[in-house]
Amino acid sequence: MATSLSLSLTSSGCAAPYVESVSARLESRRLLAVDTRKIGVRVVSLVLCANEDRWSELSASALDRDIVTVAVLPELEIEGYTRALSLGVDGVVYIDTSSAITADVIVAAAQGEVLLPSQAAHTIARLAHREKPANTLDDRDRQLLRSLSEGVTIATVADQLHYSERTVRRHLQNLYLRLGVSNRAEAITAAVRLGLVD
Repeated sequence: MATSLSLSLTSSGCAAPYVESVSARLESRRLLAVDTRKIGVRVVSLVLCANEDRWSELSASALDRDIVTVAVLPELEIEGYTRALSLGVDGVVYIDTSSAITADVIVAAAQGEVLLPSQAAHTIARLAHREKPANTLDDRDRQLLRSLSEGVTIATVADQLHYSERTVRRHLQNLYLRLGVSNRAEAITAAVRLGLVD
């Protein structure tokens, strides 16, 4: 980590022990500024997104590019990560994350990077990829999507295509991956959105 980084920590809605723990971690890395008025000190604002007022505060803070804004999520849900990132925050962290990792998230955010849990990153990548798969689907994929949307069972699809049920399930799993979905209902929704079925 770059020791030339100098931070000042503020918070909104976070309990004092949480802020003290994160501050202690940053201080142990010699990242907390002694004189917060010194030129080059980056102000970091931790905002606990526990209600709509705090989400509004987060949104306003994210617009101020002089402040490094980090959303603190009370629940470990992908919707919180995507909502915060779409508002333009510099970092997102789950409140029960260790102070060491929280400090890593803050430092990354101050350096213009976003540090995410791998599951959140994978899900966000799948969400971003959902808009592009139409041109990567072949005729069999489109037929499977049509069959799904018509409510046809896997056994019936297997009979129609002269495949085993296991092969159809494997094709469906690969199709779900390409669409960035995890089940039949999401696949049908994606197919309708992409104009692949009526």
